[in-house]
Amino acid sequence: ELEPFGTLTEFSSGIDPASEPFEIAKGADGNLWFTEFLGNRVARITPAGVATEFSAGITAESGPFGIAAGPDGNLWFTELTGNRIGRMTPTGEVTEFSSGITAGSFPGGIAKGPDGNVWFTEFLGNRIGRITPAGVVTEFSTGITAGSNPRAIVAGPDGNLWFTELSGNRIGRITPAGVVTEFSTGITAGSQPFAIAAGPEGNLWFTEVAGNRIGRITRTGEVKQFATGISPGSAPRGIAAGPDGNIWFAEFLGGRVGRITPTGKVTEFLSGIAPESGPFGIAAGPDGNLWLTQTSAGHVARFTLGPETSLPSVTKVTPAFGPASGGTTVKITGARLSGATAIKFGAAKAASFTVVSATSMTAVAPAGSGVVDVTVTTASGTSATTTGDRFSYAPTVKKVTPSSGSELGGTTVTIAGANLTGATEVSFGGNPATKVTVKTATSISAVSPPGEEGPVDVTVTTPGGTSAVTSVDQFTYVALPTVTDVSPNAGSKAGGTSVTVTGTGFAVGTTATSFLFGTTKATSVKCLSTTECTLVAPAHAVGAVDVKATVNKITSLAEPLADLYTYS
Repeated sequence: ELEPFGTLTEFSSGIDPASEPFEIAKGADGNLWFTEFLGNRVARITPAGVATEFSAGITAESGPFGIAAGPDGNLWFTELTGNRIGRMTPTGEVTEFSSGITAGSFPGGIAKGPDGNVWFTEFLGNRIGRITPAGVVTEFSTGITAGSNPRAIVAGPDGNLWFTELSGNRIGRITPAGVVTEFSTGITAGSQPFAIAAGPEGNLWFTEVAGNRIGRITRTGEVKQFATGISPGSAPRGIAAGPDGNIWFAEFLGGRVGRITPTGKVTEFLSGIAPESGPFGIAAGPDGNLWLTQTSAGHVARFTLGPETSLPSVTKVTPAFGPASGGTTVKITGARLSGATAIKFGAAKAASFTVVSATSMTAVAPAGSGVVDVTVTTASGTSATTTGDRFSYAPTVKKVTPSSGSELGGTTVTIAGANLTGATEVSFGGNPATKVTVKTATSISAVSPPGEEGPVDVTVTTPGGTSAVTSVDQFTYVALPTVTDVSPNAGSKAGGTSVTVTGTGFAVGTTATSFLFGTTKATSVKCLSTTECTLVAPAHAVGAVDVKATVNKITSLAEPLADLYTYS
């Protein structure tokens, strides 16, 4: 499908026309940065199109090639022929690193890793390199088939690095520890995987420069190739995740920009791109547009999506949370919502939905858990995920064990429920618990705070809200039993003395209340009321001990003089 839509703006001012702009990346400073292979420079271009070239500190004939934003706020780039890695600050100050890089390696692709380091390919060295922000290099070759020519590299959604093997016709994966796995099944021979990018849906996408295809590889290594919709001889080069939830790529010989949806539908865009300008690198900019280098023309271009190419977007959901059981009616605000064919809360379809206008619709949330993105699908595709489209399923408390404890607090309670992950607070009747530990999404432990005698509701708060109050979330504070008098208050060390204990909070009967003389349990306990019990003192060594009552596992505090019993 060939579309003439989208607005292309080319920028040449400030860029040497013979410089051969190659790779391009979004910097941490809100600008775009690109390498100039023949110009031997790294350049910066603002979202408004103002370009500045930097050459100071870059050794002559180094061939700057790949570029990426680093974990330290700087730009990192490879010097293909210089056999070095360069670091450039946002103000253009360059530091070059060569120590640890084997001679003749030809560093090519480069990417920020998930481990706080920068990773790069060695095209001729047939290795993957890692460089710390301080410039310490480690090379990895084990597991990479000889003659594979690793070219591009990107951080994957699985915490690993993924790279293309141009000559090896494979996709490689390397862990932060340097363990390599190669994947070739499903890649047509002679395809020459070139560039690679992480997709918004959790897969990796790559261009096949000789195969004239786009490939998709899952985190488990399953490959699918897409050729339909790509004009013959286009030679796709750079690839990047776009601001619209799709994958975009540059067609070097075709003189076009291509878009492929997560399901594999391709659309090509002309938009005033000169056929021989050589679109090469591509990146999503900080301004919501796509930016590409035009190597043959010596330009950098900004590609703004027009209304005809725009997908639906979701900017706000109200309310932003609801129960795990679903059923919440949610208002969705966004753009281009007319003609919606599906609404999803994460992977689950909405129970029902109604389009109110192009900017507003309602949907009934399905059952779910955690924090999910609300996406809208129309004939144009599916909305990209944003922070504004998130819906959180509120936690639910289903059981509290034990269901009672001392009014002094200190009872360790296990709370069973749903959507408990990320809990920020557990409350007993409005009072925060201590030592809250989220064990799983369905279990939390917490220590009860002090509270007044009687039942309270135990609630859990997460980013999705606070659990609703129900009859199964209750915890009952029990008043401590007290011992106010022991009569007689003395007896033989052999035990056997009949004793009457007066106090409060006793449980009527012969089994619900127990008494300790020191650490020894009394026998023949019989409580005639909540304030008086009779019992038989146990044997004990000579001396005075506290008599303590225990009801429902709650024991009275020592009461000097009032609860003393003396053995003789």
